[in-house]
Amino acid sequence: MIETVAFMPIRDAKKLTPSSDTALISIHDAGEGAPKLVPSTGWGYYDHIGFDDAAYSIEQIEDHGAEFWDYYDGCARKVHGLRIKLMFKEIHNNPEIRHIKIHCDSGRSRSAAVAKYYAEEHNLELEGDTSYANSLIYRLLRDPSYFDEALEKHVIKNNKANGSNAERPFIPDGWVDRLQYILSFKWVDGILERLFGKPISKD
Repeated sequence: MIETVAFMPIRDAKKLTPSSDTALISIHDAGEGAPKLVPSTGWGYYDHIGFDDAAYSIEQIEDHGAEFWDYYDGCARKVHGLRIKLMFKEIHNNPEIRHIKIHCDSGRSRSAAVAKYYAEEHNLELEGDTSYANSLIYRLLRDPSYFDEALEKHVIKNNKANGSNAERPFIPDGWVDRLQYILSFKWVDGILERLFGKPISKD
């Protein structure tokens, strides 16, 4: 059972001593690899994921339409929420892990949002200021399908009408991310529902 979850900046993650009772999740910018100076071996679990520290809203999807991804290409998407939830599931599969540490660059936005979500879901105390937590990845963790309807209506359909691809060719790092391009959204939703239950209400 997980006893603690914590978030931190990369400068502190570099100083960590790996332990088999601890899981480490590294968050970095889109298109970049795992931070080389952060220890990646010796943990009970380690993985990394890349998306930019930015956010968008349904209103911005509506405003930009077919050009939406031109402005928000590196931001977190549904697949990032799914992948992080799968990370947590894999961590839970190791009974020896007692602690989860999450880091990003500054240690107050992306990692804070992921840690906040996990702490709330599992009724754990969380130290640190989460007032700057990234609202986008927090929303996608709470409900990975939150933006599906708006993207389908204003981005995907508009791109099809214009004869272009519905998605930019950007593929985040990691094999799980590629599920979005191999499987339909309905399959991704099915995987989510089977693993984590039905999505919560958007209200």
